[in-house]
Parts: sequence; structure tokens; C-alpha cells
Amino acid sequence: MYISTWKTPLFMCDSESCILSFLLPCHIYSKINYPYTFSFIAYGSCIVSIRFMYYWIMTLYTNSCPSHHSDQCLGLGNHCESYYTVIDGTTTPCIYRKDIDACTYNIISCIKVNDISYIWISIGCFIMYLFLFLMNYQSRKLIQIQNAIIGSNDICESTFLSPCGLAQAYREIV
Repeated sequence: MYISTWKTPLFMCDSESCILSFLLPCHIYSKINYPYTFSFIAYGSCIVSIRFMYYWIMTLYTNSCPSHHSDQCLGLGNHCESYYTVIDGTTTPCIYRKDIDACTYNIISCIKVNDISYIWISIGCFIMYLFLFLMNYQSRKLIQIQNAIIGSNDICESTFLSPCGLAQAYREIV
């Protein structure tokens, strides 16, 4: 039977719980769930995986090759930015140089990307976010059961306000 409420409101900001929930949420998750080392590694792995996938998507997006292939850049005119060429097995985008009024290859290589790469990385991110949601939701439910706390909107707090929800759960146990 639930008879009490949370000790602190969701948006209460104190230095320890808020900073920890933003910078090191795996520590708070591990303080709530045992064993500490396994919980820390599991939560930390999800966060590192999401950050790695985000980095990889941004790398693909910023360094992807233009959409059209050409055997050479010369002769494409001043609209050659939508072409790339392959030189000695390295893909490079074509660039228009105004100083010589010609299209040449770029010295920076590009990554030839298939749309399926974005799909698989997005699916991986979705799965990691789902794991984080389930971990946060389970932690809040565990605190509610242990302390006989009246239910709240844990789905919203675990999804959109996860740092605040973790900080509130941390304040509850310390």
C-alpha cells in the first residue's frame, strides 16, 4: 500500500543530485540497483553506445560523398559540387575553384554512404534509448515500492525528464 509521496519535487535543483544525474547518471542508477558494478557498466554502456552512434551519424553526414559519380572532375563546369570521383581507390568530392575557373578534386576524402547505414544506426539508437527508458522506469518503480510512494507519471519522467527523475530518486535514497 502506497502511503507517502516523494521527499522532494521533480524539478528541485540541488548541486549534488542534479550534477550527478547529468554528468554521471550511471552512478545514480547503480546506487539504486544492485550489484553496483554490473549496473554501472550496463547503464554506462547504453549511454556510451548512444553517444558513439550519434558521433558516427554526424561523421557520416558531414563527410559523405555527393550523390553523383563521375570518372573525372575536369569538364563538369561550375556545378560540380554534386559529383565525386575515385582517385587511387579513394573517394573525393569535386569542387569548383574560382581562381582557376575549373572543377578539380578535393584533397579531403569523403565517405560513400548507403541509406541503409543510417537506418541501422537509427535502429541501434532506438534500442539503446529503449533500454535506458526501461532502466530509468524500473529504478523509479523500485524506489516507489521500497518507500511506499504514491505513483506518479513515471513513464514521462523516465522518457523526457530522465535526469530529473534520476536526481529525484537519488535524493530519495540519500
